[in-house]
Amino acid sequence: MLRHILLVLLVLVMTACSRPSVAIDYVSKAPTAAIPNEIPPLPFSDNPDPLLCGIPEPYWTDDPGLVTGEHDGELVQPVVYLYNSHLRSEITGQVYPNTRVKIVLSQSNPELDYFFVETIDLAEKQSGWIPAPFLIEPNDL
Repeated sequence: MLRHILLVLLVLVMTACSRPSVAIDYVSKAPTAAIPNEIPPLPFSDNPDPLLCGIPEPYWTDDPGLVTGEHDGELVQPVVYLYNSHLRSEITGQVYPNTRVKIVLSQSNPELDYFFVETIDLAEKQSGWIPAPFLIEPNDL
């Protein structure tokens, strides 16, 4: 009887700890529309003082991250822009949600973190800084 109870508990713990596998259709092409001349506003708070932002640090994994374009579980950016820095003074690229990226650098900031990413599956590689809410890190996939 005790063995039976322990076996049931073991199965329950293993089931609770495992993540369901979800099939994701990764994007392998970039938007063809021209990059906008004006920087669009973000749908969440940005860093109020650029002088208080952190120093970029290497991101120590080769596992890919995933661009989402979502905020609070809702798609708010059907095209996600990559920027020249956390200051967002220039758009350096644009990708669709579900684009896989290699995360090269991370930057912790007081209000909004950023990641420097490079696309993986696109014919022409794009790179730039992306706000953290638009990216799923490898450990969270």
